Amino acid sequence: MIILVIAGLVVIAGIIYFFVVDLKKNPIGGNNVEQNVTDNETNKTGEQKIDKTDQKVILPEVTPEEVLAQEIRLFSTSFVERFGTYSNVNFQNVVEGLYPQMSGTFINWIKTTYLPDLQKNIDPKGFAYKIVTQGPAVEIIQQSEKSAKVKVETQREEKSMNETKTFLQDIELTLIKSNDNWLVDAAYWKDKR
Repeated sequence: MIILVIAGLVVIAGIIYFFVVDLKKNPIGGNNVEQNVTDNETNKTGEQKIDKTDQKVILPEVTPEEVLAQEIRLFSTSFVERFGTYSNVNFQNVVEGLYPQMSGTFINWIKTTYLPDLQKNIDPKGFAYKIVTQGPAVEIIQQSEKSAKVKVETQREEKSMNETKTFLQDIELTLIKSNDNWLVDAAYWKDKR
């Protein structure tokens, strides 16, 4: 038994020694960086001198149109995932919580048409119902500084009673910019796929 313990200690000491000697030869971060070396720079031992201050990371330039497109994609995804995710208990609160991201025209349509239709289709006092929406893909159909048309491809999961259905469904948004904020002016759910 003592021989096994001694053999184990010898193996552990060998591993530690290997790592210590290896780290002295190749310190962490020592040679893993692209370095600029000129032919005429050498130190006293004749080895090349490395100028680590000349290392640069070059990032591609981002155009204002690309920044605008990213802003539109992020806003659209966030809105659609919240707009399309609700249950029979909280659907009205979810939709009303999005009013700050909607134009006055769209809010009026929501109040007079959308919410009454939802209430008819998913009775708050009836069976359990929930739908969850994810919007992983956004296509910008048209964009300018003040407006955009966007298609968001969504995956939705609908749960009711003991049944769960997963399906794809696109939604098209019309966006307008007001006081430097994007607002949804219209939203059109397309047929389920």
